[in-house]
Amino acid sequence: MGSATAAVAVTNAVVGSVTDSPVANSQYPNGGGANGHSVSVTTQGVNRITGFDYFDDDGGQIWNEDNTKFGMMFLIKTDGGAGSKPDSYGFTDILNTWPCSNAHSAIVDLIDPMHVSLNSFAITQSINYTHKGKHQIVEDRLGKSDIRKIGASGGILSFGGIDLAGDTVRDKFYEFQTKATPVYIDVSHEDSTKSRFFGVITSMSRDHPTGKVKPKFGVQMQISHMITINSSGNITSDGYISLGGSIDEPKYV
Repeated sequence: MGSATAAVAVTNAVVGSVTDSPVANSQYPNGGGANGHSVSVTTQGVNRITGFDYFDDDGGQIWNEDNTKFGMMFLIKTDGGAGSKPDSYGFTDILNTWPCSNAHSAIVDLIDPMHVSLNSFAITQSINYTHKGKHQIVEDRLGKSDIRKIGASGGILSFGGIDLAGDTVRDKFYEFQTKATPVYIDVSHEDSTKSRFFGVITSMSRDHPTGKVKPKFGVQMQISHMITINSSGNITSDGYISLGGSIDEPKYV
């Protein structure tokens, strides 16, 4: 480039564009040590740059009953410490936004698959569940049976607690039930092994006795799958299995 200067104009050809201010020359120095390049950018389809109140009904009618829009707030987090170039985070730009109201667009809701642990909540009632398989039973005329396992069944895990004053356990279980929050609970066995049950609380009952007896609540948790864990924390089951147990399934390549 030598000592020459150059002006670069970047324009997106679309109606309603707004031209940004030229970028400072010092940000684009050239090899000759003379004045740098100046860049003028025309932003596509923008009618306000920064500092505009979308709730203020003036000028271009940004947000009203005839021109409905949705305000968006972005929070960009980083694992960098306070001393690791914090100034660079202020120049984070959103390069593209796309409309989703077109006929060819669709909004997809993603549900977080993480399960919330119930192990930290006080449970005072017995935990009840049943392992059950699906069997084909053929009985002959002499009363003898040919029993074949053809599958495994899911099931429900039942337990409950006491509604104590100043305790939020009942409120949390009610929240899990109303929002169908995926949860899991560990059941410890006498040989130091554990069974971990995953599922959703589908129903919740409440018992308000007479007198000064403390109110109780009970929940029913539909089990989606489970695993078994030994005392060292290793999974001993064949991956995720149903409440009714594992079954040998043919695998094809």
